[in-house]
Amino acid sequence: MAEDLGQLLEHLRVAPGGRADLSRRDPADRLGFADKTAGRARTEELLEELDDLHDRLWAEARRGVILVLQGMDASGKDGAIRKVLTGLNPQGCSVVNFKAPTEVDRARDYLERLPLHLDLPDGVVLAHGSLDDPQEYVLRADQATVQLGRLAESHPAARILVVGHTHRAFAHGGRTSVSRIGAREPVALDGSGRWLLNPGAVGQSREPLVRARFMVLDLERGTAVFRAVRYDVGRSRALLRQQGLPAQSVHFPPWRIKTLMRPGIRAAKRVQAQVRGRWA
Repeated sequence: MAEDLGQLLEHLRVAPGGRADLSRRDPADRLGFADKTAGRARTEELLEELDDLHDRLWAEARRGVILVLQGMDASGKDGAIRKVLTGLNPQGCSVVNFKAPTEVDRARDYLERLPLHLDLPDGVVLAHGSLDDPQEYVLRADQATVQLGRLAESHPAARILVVGHTHRAFAHGGRTSVSRIGAREPVALDGSGRWLLNPGAVGQSREPLVRARFMVLDLERGTAVFRAVRYDVGRSRALLRQQGLPAQSVHFPPWRIKTLMRPGIRAAKRVQAQVRGRWA
C-alpha cells in the first residue's frame, strides 16, 4: 500500500457525508510501511514533490489549498504542521489557530458588527467617535465643525450629531461651543443650524470630579439638558477588573496621573536647565 499513493489515500479518506468511525481503525496500522525509516524516506520524497507543487501554486496566484487539522490538545496537530509543512516556503503559508471564543473574542465580534453610525428619527445621527472614524476624539470646536460639515454632506436632512468616545460632555453648534456644561443649564439648540452633542459617560469618568453623565434631548423644545450624578466608583472599578479589562479602561483620576508624572517632569526641567546653562 505504501508504494501506491492512490491506495494509501483511499484507505485514509472519509467519504463526504460519512463518518470516520475510529473504532474500525487500528492505531498500530503501519499503512504498508515496514518501519519508521521507510515512512520517513517516503515522506522526504513526497515533500520534494509538495515543494514543487507549492511553487507552482504560488506563481499562479489564483488558487489556494486549505488544510484543516482538528483534534484535542496533545493530539499531534503541532507535530503534523512541523513535519508536513517542513521545506515549504513560509511566505506562502499561513497558520491560524482556532479555539473556542473567549469573552473578549465574543465582545470584539459584537462590536465589529455594529454600524459605524445610526440614523435615528427626526434628523438625529448617532456615531461613536465621529462619522469618519469610531476611534476619533472630537474634543475641539474645529473638529466639531468638520464633523458638522460631514453631517451636511452625508445626511442633508439631519440636524443633530450625537457622539461619544471622549467620556466628556460637549456641545457645539455654529459659533457656539460649550465644554463646561452645568447640570442644570439646558443648551438651547438653534433650529436652523446643526449641532454636535456629546452626553459624556455613564461610567468610567475621565474628569477630576467623578460623575456619571447623560443627556436628555428634547427635540420638541429644542433643548439638550446635560445631567451628572454620583456613582459608586470603587465598585465600578472592581467589576471592570474582575472582567479582565486592561488597567487603562479603569477610571484613573487625572489629578492622580499628574501626581505620578510630577517627579519626571521636574527631572526633565532640571536637565533642560543644565543644557541651556552649558550653551549660554
